[in-house]
Amino acid sequence: MIPIEGMKTVPQFHDDDIMMGAFVGLVRFALREKEIIDRFKADTGIDLSKLVSKSPIEKMIDTACGHNGRMEIISFVDWVNVNLWGEESGVNDDTPIFIDERREA
Repeated sequence: MIPIEGMKTVPQFHDDDIMMGAFVGLVRFALREKEIIDRFKADTGIDLSKLVSKSPIEKMIDTACGHNGRMEIISFVDWVNVNLWGEESGVNDDTPIFIDERREA
């Protein structure tokens, strides 16, 4: 998988289309699960619920101001990669991000 500009991690699929599909499915599933979204917010301070619960006029204002939520979604995909997918070795800069200290014990 070629990372999206701004991603801090790179999911390692080794040119495996099935695993790429599984990762995309995991991200889509995670976006619909309140418990996962709440955990992401607790770990990062980023509230994704504000992105999906906006009215059409709020979305138009954000678009006009250049805020489309792209960086928040990229942060979420990075977080999913490390915390749900388990691809800690995919971190680009040798500094784990969003690692749950409880898992390391």
